[in-house]
Amino acid sequence: AALEKAWEIGPYWHPVVDALCDVYERNREYDKARALLEQLIQSDPLQSRHHSRLAEFLWNLGDQQAALDRAEVAIQVSPGNYEAWRMLQYWSVVLECPNRPAELARQLTKKRPNEPRSWLTLVRALDGPETLEECHRALDRALQLNERCEDAYMLRAQMFAEEGDLDKAVAACRPAAFGDSPPFDLKLAEARIQAQFNGVERGIELLRLALEHEPEIYGGWMQLGDWLRDLDNREDYLHCAEQMVRLDPHDPISMGYLGEAYIGNERTDEAIAIFQRAFDLSPSYEFAGIWLFDLYLDPKKDLDKASQILERLEQHADPSPLIQSRVVQMAAIRDNRDEAQQAFADLCVMEGELQWGLRNAMGAFRDASWGPIGARWLGEALTHPDVNPEVALAWGSLSVSEGVDIDGELIERLSKGTERPELFELAAQEHLGELIENGFEPKALDFIGRHRQRLFASQQTWPQVGYVYATLFMYREAADWMADWREREDVQPWNLFNLVEAARALGKDDEAREAGNAALQLPQPDSTSNMHMIWLALDDPIGNIELRRECVDYVDPEEVHPGLKFLWRLVAAIDDMLEKSAPFSDIKAQVTAAIEEYGDTLKKEPGHRRFLGRTIGRISKHYLSVAAKLWGLSRFKCR
Repeated sequence: AALEKAWEIGPYWHPVVDALCDVYERNREYDKARALLEQLIQSDPLQSRHHSRLAEFLWNLGDQQAALDRAEVAIQVSPGNYEAWRMLQYWSVVLECPNRPAELARQLTKKRPNEPRSWLTLVRALDGPETLEECHRALDRALQLNERCEDAYMLRAQMFAEEGDLDKAVAACRPAAFGDSPPFDLKLAEARIQAQFNGVERGIELLRLALEHEPEIYGGWMQLGDWLRDLDNREDYLHCAEQMVRLDPHDPISMGYLGEAYIGNERTDEAIAIFQRAFDLSPSYEFAGIWLFDLYLDPKKDLDKASQILERLEQHADPSPLIQSRVVQMAAIRDNRDEAQQAFADLCVMEGELQWGLRNAMGAFRDASWGPIGARWLGEALTHPDVNPEVALAWGSLSVSEGVDIDGELIERLSKGTERPELFELAAQEHLGELIENGFEPKALDFIGRHRQRLFASQQTWPQVGYVYATLFMYREAADWMADWREREDVQPWNLFNLVEAARALGKDDEAREAGNAALQLPQPDSTSNMHMIWLALDDPIGNIELRRECVDYVDPEEVHPGLKFLWRLVAAIDDMLEKSAPFSDIKAQVTAAIEEYGDTLKKEPGHRRFLGRTIGRISKHYLSVAAKLWGLSRFKCR
């Protein structure tokens, strides 16, 4: 009411309009915010941020074309409005006019050819390998206009990094225009690139050195803290968080970092104090509010305080699955089933990532001894037309975690349903994975038998069944099930991996080779791409030198699936034999150590045993010594 009165007094006063728009946005009264901004823009049309904010409200109101046009106006008023560019690029894809940002950027280079920012904007708007040459020309032009343009060097470094050229990327971060003292942002860019190519530890090393000389750079401490947190280096992460608060003592985000660091160092009371300070400064700061709620519940056991925090979060923060799951949790703690059921139903239809919210809610049900009840509510939620698909994933795992049999009326209905086919596919995929992981093989095979046709028809569940068969060493069933892979669309590398394993076990090396090569040629590699590479390298490690070298130099054995580490060790042994001329005793020791470490796997994997025999044969043939031949004969049974 006070803001509306202030607006009546000064309808063109920017701070009042901004604050009132914030209120309308929180209340989802987008039409009121739109009217305010349209009136303000009539009197002051040269404020770019007002145009971009109006564009956002238009989009929320469903007037998407008008929103896109308004974002363009914001950019024309101020080409440096990155928020407007972000909206334009995303909305152009949604509205199927992806070239529109690049077209606008090219217009800007013609209208303002002597501004480096115009050329930088063009680089950011271009996308795809076919635009690389144009991007480099635009950066050349920007640097001709300003040889000390940091953004141009950072964009060039980023482009070289994306092309895989580390040396050129690093050189771009050390331009001659700055001598021996490049700006901190370029040092930070180099640290990030080195982390990308050579591991986070190398990035940390460079960033620490940069911060020793320039300790007042907030963004540097934040990046260093993020890396250290990911490495679980709690003590050094705490130091970074303390530096962030030192540099910006009134920033709730910095306090959030510090609170999390206190938790990691078992300083709970200090964590509560700093989270409370952050939450008092910004009651909409969900991260601090959620932590406070959880800490007041455990270890403090202060239900009243937790309830107060939750009420403030609901009042000030945007609705989110994490907050809603705490509403469910509070109702469960108070043993209010009606309230808990309604809150849970609301959670299940929320948009966005639901995994952690569902996990927290189901945990609350278990704590209240409501596990089977919660499972029933989860199943009921699946019948809602707007249910979040992640509910199906959660429901699919309940047969194991809650001991609830999902193979009843609902799964049958989902199996036959056509309106939301992804619900059955997600539930079935998760269900099968949970059964195999927890040792319920007969139930998994029974489920496949009863839903075979639907499982085979779905690209989501087809590879999961192949995984089940391969995991149970039912290689013939796996090969037969996946035999139609050539006719399927949207096949991913991981879809073919179990087929390769089955074909190798059955001695069908030609089929395995074809599927493995097809997997490596797919446009989107995944975590199994390296596994395909290992099998193909071991096919002909002597003749296919390039693939063998790539397998040894670029495949990190720590990231290889445990079942494939043995084969990688064989590839590495042959590489040492050929590239390092290692003596036979060293190569024999490597292979023997691998056999001892993975002996249990070899007993179950006929394909692995065959390739062990082949490898030993190659080694004994290479050395031609009596010892090598005797070793080869003694291991002949592996072939």
